[in-house]
Parts: sequence; structure tokens; C-alpha cells
Amino acid sequence: MYHCEFCPYETNVVNHFQSHLDNHKSINAQPCNICNKVFKTPSKLQAHMITHQNIRQHTCVYCEKKFKTPATLKAHMKTHFNFEQLRCTFCEKTFSNETQLKRHLMSCH
Repeated sequence: MYHCEFCPYETNVVNHFQSHLDNHKSINAQPCNICNKVFKTPSKLQAHMITHQNIRQHTCVYCEKKFKTPATLKAHMKTHFNFEQLRCTFCEKTFSNETQLKRHLMSCH
């Protein structure tokens, strides 16, 4: 397990860890003052700040579930259709979207 010395981030995947450390090394690194997550640019930090608000203004037209960002709504919308499942190359577990697969890879492999 790789543990970041600058924030609570940890992973089992060395490439993910190196990429994460690069965020801390950036000259323009912008830390979130709420969760300490670090972003390479002020615009990425600004987009992240939406996740700390309770405003959910993006609504699914199929089930009326509400989301904070257009990206999370878009990912959710895909769950209403039968797309080909994404398969983990390490354990053969399947996922309906890339975000779920990436989260699985970071936490399990």
C-alpha cells in the first residue's frame, strides 16, 4: 500500500500513486480548503468545489434522480441502458462505467 505524505490518499497501484504525487509537486498546485485534495489548476479546484455543496440541479430524465455535476448525471444516465460491461483485468469483476472500474482498481489492486 502506498500512502501519500501530504494528504490521506492511499492506493495499491504504483502508477496511480505516482500520478497523485505529481499533483502535489505542481508549481500551481491548488489544495481544497475543505478536504485537502490537491488540483493542478485553479479551474479544476473550482469545479471540485461543487462536490462540497448540497445543490443538485442536474436531473435524470428517466428516474428524476438529481446530481451535483453534469458529469455525474452523464455517468448515471448510462445505467439506464444496456452497454457492454467493463471487466477488471485482475479479477474479472464487471462494472457499468469507467468511474466504478477505476474506483475498484484503486481500492482493490
